[in-house]
Amino acid sequence: MTEKRLPRVYEHDDYKSYLRAVIQAEPRGIIRHLAEAAGCQRSYFSQALSSHINLTSEQLFGVSHFLNLSQPEAEYLMLLLERDKAARQAYKAHLAVRIKDARDAALQLSTRLAGDAVERFPHWEQYYSSWHYAALHLATSVATLNTEGEFAKYLNLPLATVSLALKELEDWGLVEHQGDRWNFVQRPDLYLGQESALLKLHHHNWRTFFQVRPENPQSDLHYTSVFAIAKADFLKLREDVIAFIESQRKVVQESGSEEVCVFCCDLTAVRNAGLSI
Repeated sequence: MTEKRLPRVYEHDDYKSYLRAVIQAEPRGIIRHLAEAAGCQRSYFSQALSSHINLTSEQLFGVSHFLNLSQPEAEYLMLLLERDKAARQAYKAHLAVRIKDARDAALQLSTRLAGDAVERFPHWEQYYSSWHYAALHLATSVATLNTEGEFAKYLNLPLATVSLALKELEDWGLVEHQGDRWNFVQRPDLYLGQESALLKLHHHNWRTFFQVRPENPQSDLHYTSVFAIAKADFLKLREDVIAFIESQRKVVQESGSEEVCVFCCDLTAVRNAGLSI
């Protein structure tokens, strides 16, 4: 396999269409490699992708392993295969529900980033009650910012607010005080899951921040677009956004600490009931 990014599994509702997309994305010879991974002849593999013939579960498992798919992705393909092989409509309907549930779970951002949370942070409610706690916490990781006065100027906050917040962050184990300097302490469990009641407040706080802070047209980027779109394309767009967030988080994790930034992203169906997939 090349380093080229594979097609996204959950964009496909048919395991054969996914494998055809893989073949289109990869260089010559990929069909032979896939057939070898499946343990069958190249001609049989090609025929299976273009006719009523289905691969066996073991063959598809071999292909999934060769493509280095995650366990949820491999199990999703297996569900698609099982649905295609099912004879009874009641069982097909049952599998269709499981397929939808698997896709919906995979498209949840909290599921994709589940590895970030280790244990529940006991001071979530206070930390996410205002944007300035997270901003100040991250500001202590910037090497050029050391004192309370520097933090206050950088974040355009009253000195008294900064002083009180730093003391609270210290009590919560998120900063350490050494002389005049405040040092950043990393916590692996600050990520809010999709199910958290604090998530909406967290989003609201940072969007309020944009309204009260002075604008900086040279560095700020704000974009809002309202549009009508097909449901299938909404799913694809949602997957694109999640993939970008995953890529963005990797860049952030490997980057230095010179500037405190905030990235806000919203993609939603406007109607009250949400998008029914």
